[in-house]
Amino acid sequence: MTFSGAVLVGNSNVGKTTLFNTLTGGDEHTGNWAGVTVRAKSGDGGGFTVTDLPGIYSLGCFSMEERAARDYLSCHNDRIFNVVECRHLAVNLYLTLQLVEAGYSPVVLVNMLGELEKRGGRFDPGALASALRLDVEVADARDRSVKDRVKKYLGNPTPPPTYPYIKKLPLEKMGEICGVNDRGRLIRIFEGEYDGVDPRTAKRLDALLAEYGDRKGYMARLRYEFIDRITAACLTLPKERKRPAFTGNRYFILAVCAAVMGLVFWLTFAPDGVGGLCVSLIDSALTSLKGKAAVFLADVPPWLSSFVTDALIEGVGVVAKFLPQVTLLFFFLNMLEDTGYIARAAFMLDGVLAKIGLSGKSVFTLLLCFGCNTTAAATSGNLGDKETQRRTLLMAPFFPCGAKLPVYLTVMSLTAPLFSGAEIYVVAAMYAVCVASAFALAAALRLFGEKRPAADFVMELPPLRVPSVKRVTSSVAKNAVSFMSRLAGALLLCVAFAWLLRSFDFGFNYLTADMAERSVLAWIGKNTAFLFRPIGIDDWRICVALILGVTAKEVVAGTLLLLFGSSPLVLSWQAAVSVMLFTALYVPCAATVAVIKKECGGKTAALSVLLNTGTAYGVCFVFYNFAAAFEKSAALGVSACIIVAVLAMAVYLVLKYKNKCENCGRCRVDKPDLRRTDDAGRVFGGAHPSGTLQNKKDDCWRRSQS
Repeated sequence: MTFSGAVLVGNSNVGKTTLFNTLTGGDEHTGNWAGVTVRAKSGDGGGFTVTDLPGIYSLGCFSMEERAARDYLSCHNDRIFNVVECRHLAVNLYLTLQLVEAGYSPVVLVNMLGELEKRGGRFDPGALASALRLDVEVADARDRSVKDRVKKYLGNPTPPPTYPYIKKLPLEKMGEICGVNDRGRLIRIFEGEYDGVDPRTAKRLDALLAEYGDRKGYMARLRYEFIDRITAACLTLPKERKRPAFTGNRYFILAVCAAVMGLVFWLTFAPDGVGGLCVSLIDSALTSLKGKAAVFLADVPPWLSSFVTDALIEGVGVVAKFLPQVTLLFFFLNMLEDTGYIARAAFMLDGVLAKIGLSGKSVFTLLLCFGCNTTAAATSGNLGDKETQRRTLLMAPFFPCGAKLPVYLTVMSLTAPLFSGAEIYVVAAMYAVCVASAFALAAALRLFGEKRPAADFVMELPPLRVPSVKRVTSSVAKNAVSFMSRLAGALLLCVAFAWLLRSFDFGFNYLTADMAERSVLAWIGKNTAFLFRPIGIDDWRICVALILGVTAKEVVAGTLLLLFGSSPLVLSWQAAVSVMLFTALYVPCAATVAVIKKECGGKTAALSVLLNTGTAYGVCFVFYNFAAAFEKSAALGVSACIIVAVLAMAVYLVLKYKNKCENCGRCRVDKPDLRRTDDAGRVFGGAHPSGTLQNKKDDCWRRSQS
């Protein structure tokens, strides 16, 4: 028998994706958490197909990725390579035993042996192979010679062994009852997976297996007893070096992350930081390029010169202008991820997320939102269940992606000197409002939605380590190229469309920039401006930019630069902040909506659009009008805040305790019974003859009648 390819199976953080990249020459992202590989990814290994399955800890149905991995293995003729790593061999072998129980005969690829030996540990692959009765191969996932080692196992299958602990299970009797002969299926039935078993058979199985008590726990004990004997024979772990206690402290880790993120924001967005200096240089270069292009195109038709200088250089140049800051943000986030601190901070936040109805795994999808909402939404398939995935996807568009950053910076540059010297604080405030809105939405969904028990969060914390410059640089380069390629096309198309509508009237007569008030675009903007006036936006050019920004958020920045050029944007600071807030919170880009629809259906996508747009309008309305009230009179502003706070609390209490008087625990009044009973206790319809309320637990009325 010859296998059609190789499939990589294993826990998270064992080097599967690194091995996949080595075998295929790919550049898939590697991370320190479960579900980085969300779906099966395949590549050419040079004569055979290599498939990388999501990181899983068992073959149960604990999560969506475990179900996907089990379904893939059941319908593909691939040789299974179970990737394990030495330091956590006992944890990794649990999945190995389940693969053998299911009838597979995996090749055990032992990775990261070098790190174990550097610390003084020892590993005997021969002892492991003898104990498991499987092929065991020691291979560095980064070494190219691993391809030859994988190839030699593709043609010689071996039958799966039977381990001693399996004989302790009454599989034969179970098979007679339910008519199943598959060993793996019978073991899953023993653990309580009754899918496809009719109720009568399930009762007979429960009666047969009653003596085992907690059957899942019993099965886990059998496996780990066997694993402990194996690891004692083949593995010697190094002595753990004592780390300072504060490195594992929740508050220390979060404080370090907060401090580092503050430094990241300063270096990226401050005018005298690295990002600010790069933006100034590119801005100067674009201004010079625009002037030279205008001179060079002096003899061409005016509309062509305008298209090149206004649409191409001014509009699309916004991506190049702010690319350094986006790239720096990607770089610092990847550095934090590679050190292991992001994973630790995420683990510490699991309890917070559980209180608002999310899984700890949601942390990683939400972290990716800082780069791109579309990419983050596509990774949501690794979450434990559909409801958690739905709530996470509704939160995701609220997070500030890299495409929103150019809008903030463009608005501040056009309204200078309103925010001169305060750019970093404004950007930080925008990020804070976005995150706060996302968590407020999740809390509302938790409060008024279906109450479900918190999902378990299983995760291996990676070691704290010095980040790999090569790995970080590769990931940042890939993200930057993706950012440019994804945005350039959409931005060019939208800005060109906006230029066309701005440069011509309904008679298709060409209009110069100072005649834009007569253009088709101006007509559209003026007729939709009434929608934005309540939130302080009255300029038709801003209205048009926000409408076009539905396609992609960076289009807002490109359109503003096209329509305003070098002329300042005359706005109050309240209106300028309102523009940035609305851009930060309103409808997700078209690509994100499409991914949400693909993952959770059209209703969830439509709900996401409504929630984002409604929240954006509400936040901007409250902010602009309250800010204007405070500017007129501090007393008026404070009074408005108090009134709104009281109304909000009243609505909250009404909604929270609506229809919850029964069993709420706040009083001991029994529910009254308006039915009649005779002396024998029989119940009749209608009200009590005396017109009073009677509790069915109380026998007083019946005794008084007798």
